[in-house]
Amino acid sequence: MQTTSFELSKKIEKLGIIKPFTYVWFIYKNKSNFGIIDGYNEFIFDLDLNPEHVIPVERVQYFSAYTLDEILEMLPRIIISENDPKIIYKFSLEFYEDEYFIGYENANLLERSVCLAEFYHENPAEAAGQLLVWCVENGYVEAGKNNE
Repeated sequence: MQTTSFELSKKIEKLGIIKPFTYVWFIYKNKSNFGIIDGYNEFIFDLDLNPEHVIPVERVQYFSAYTLDEILEMLPRIIISENDPKIIYKFSLEFYEDEYFIGYENANLLERSVCLAEFYHENPAEAAGQLLVWCVENGYVEAGKNNE
C-alpha cells in the first residue's frame, strides 16, 4: 500500500489537517510501525509485525498515513492567480519514467510549462502529500477544519 511516509504524515498532522483515514503510522515500543485502524478508532492492527497483533489506540501515538485517493480529495482542482484572475492553474498528476509529477500547471496551453507548484516522487501519495503541505502553507487548503 502506498501512503505518505512517517515523517510526512507527522508534518501533515502538525498542520492540522482533519480527514477520515484508514492507514496509520504509529509509535510502539520506540519504533515506528505501519497499521490499519478499525472503523471505530479503538484498535490498530499492526501490519508490520503481525496483522493479528491488535493494539488499543490509547496506548500509542499515531498519525494518519494517507493514500493518494485520500489526499486527492483534499486538493483544489484549480487555483486562480491572486495577481491576475485570468491566470488559472490546473491540478496535474503525471507519471514519468520512474517518478510521479504532481502540481499546478498554467491552464493556458501556450504557457503549460509554467507551474505554480510541482513535486516529484516515486511514490504518488508522497508527492501528493508534499503538495497538500504546500497548499496548506500557502492558504489554498484550510487546516483545522474537516477536509472531507
